[in-house]
Order: sequence, then structure tokens, then C-alpha cells
Amino acid sequence: MASQSIPTGHDFSGERQVQPLIESLLGVLKTEIDLQKELQRSLEEERRALKHPDTNQLSQSNQKKEGILLKAMMLDEVIADMVRQISRTANIAAPQVTLSDLSAYAAPPLQAELQHCRKLLASLVMNNRELNESNRDLLAMLLRLVNNSMRVITNLMSADSDYVGSGQRISPRMTGAVVCMKG
Repeated sequence: MASQSIPTGHDFSGERQVQPLIESLLGVLKTEIDLQKELQRSLEEERRALKHPDTNQLSQSNQKKEGILLKAMMLDEVIADMVRQISRTANIAAPQVTLSDLSAYAAPPLQAELQHCRKLLASLVMNNRELNESNRDLLAMLLRLVNNSMRVITNLMSADSDYVGSGQRISPRMTGAVVCMKG
């Protein structure tokens, strides 16, 4: 009797290889979520520093935000590499693979967790984008106010003043003719 292979709809060995990769991806996504929450706190601190100017606090806030963004950029590279690796292992031939696409290849508990992470990340990123734009608008307004103040001060300093540096009033210099007509 000749042995026949049983046709399968799934590549079980590939599926077994994908699950640990998805678990690893979930770990990295959770780190990304924590990083986005940290960025949110940093943006809120920046807002407070802009509302109640403190150059030291603003400088620290900027340094902290730059560090978080650098970490986020590196983490994005890790996530992109992991997604490519999962795509190759699962034989996904799409030009752009999303977390939603990957969740279809995850076991049910991982699938739900991946969807939860995707939604939470999307929400945090949108919120952080709005906070950043709000801070940028506040900063632009503050810069306009400073520029206007500088323009007023410059105009005051460059205009002929009625007072000398000691505070004494200069007698007005009368140039030109005064015409008085009686009628």
C-alpha cells in the first residue's frame, strides 16, 4: 500500500514558527506603548513649561523628549524588521504589511492581544500628535509675542527720546516755522 500525503490548508510548521515571532513582536509593541505613554507625559510637561516659562524645565523637557524620540525611532526599526521576518515566515506577499494583517496569522489569544496593542498604539500616537501640534501652536504664539515686544522696544530705543540717560527732560527742539493767522 502506497502512502499518500494528507493535503492541508495550513503550513503547520510555518504557523508554529510564526507564533513565537508574534509573541516577540507583542513584547516590542508593549515597549512601544510604554514609550508613547512616556512621550505623552513629556509633552504635557513641555506644555506646563511653556505656560509658566522656566528655561531649565523647558530645556530638560526638550532633552527628555529628544531621548524618547530617539528610542522610538530605534524601536520602529526593530518592529519593521520583526514584521518583515514574520511576513517571510508566514509567506505574506503584500507590499505593506500591517498589524491587522499579521493578526490573521496569530493564534486567537495572541490575535486579540495584537489587535488591542494596535488600537492602543494608534490612539496614543494620535493623542501625542495632537499634543505636539498644540505645543507648537503655543510656542509660535509665544514667539510672536516676544517678537512684537522686541519690535516695540527697538522702536522706543531708536526713536528720538524726550529724555536723556539721566532721566532729565530735553527741551524740545523747535525746527520749522510756526504760522499764526488772525482773522
